[in-house]
Amino acid sequence: MISRISITSICLIMLAIFGCNLGPPQVSPPQEQGGPRAASRAPAPLTSRQIQGVLNCQQTIKWKGAEFTSFKEINLDECLDEVLEVQLPYENGQIDADHYNRQLSEIRGDCESRFKQIGAASTRLVNGIVEACGPVQSLILPESGYDPLQFGGLTRSLGMVLIDDATALAGRICGANELFVDAAEAVQVPRFVGLLEILDNGTGQFAISGPSSSALSLTPTIPNIPLDSRCVYPSLP
Repeated sequence: MISRISITSICLIMLAIFGCNLGPPQVSPPQEQGGPRAASRAPAPLTSRQIQGVLNCQQTIKWKGAEFTSFKEINLDECLDEVLEVQLPYENGQIDADHYNRQLSEIRGDCESRFKQIGAASTRLVNGIVEACGPVQSLILPESGYDPLQFGGLTRSLGMVLIDDATALAGRICGANELFVDAAEAVQVPRFVGLLEILDNGTGQFAISGPSSSALSLTPTIPNIPLDSRCVYPSLP
């Protein structure tokens, strides 16, 4: 029960973060016609080409993120559905233990393949973001000053160490997307953790402990997806 509550709480924490106003990107918006405009200029204005690069980076992050989360949710759902479809008949005395265990063995093989496919999808996510954002990483991850996409503002709001390269950014986005799907699944499928534990059977192959929340003093149980090595789970408050 603790695991289920904690992963749902993580979802609420992340939603609260998403709703925060991170403040201005250090450049004021244009004033009404006839008003002062000089203050709205950045110390080193971006060129049209740089702006297009920044926009392409942001769009790619969204597209690749949606692609990954959709792919993971579909495959994770399929795996959990298979477990539930054998678990309910067993709980209600419609199949015996031998039949139940044989089916679970087959399901574990299928879920292992699905988890590996999700891991491969995480590599595509990271590679896509690095390719699009690498050329503008100095613009979107500044140490100070103009912060056009506000990744610096988000990092500071989370109390995290600032990063300056696209690979580290992609890794953090990968970990956040991975965890957010798990949190959403826990809300949509209340038996999420229980089904994972049935599938895992204490082996650690399919279920592991996720990042803990010091504020909630809880640690969730999450799927043991073989993520790309560059993916990093976010630190939770």
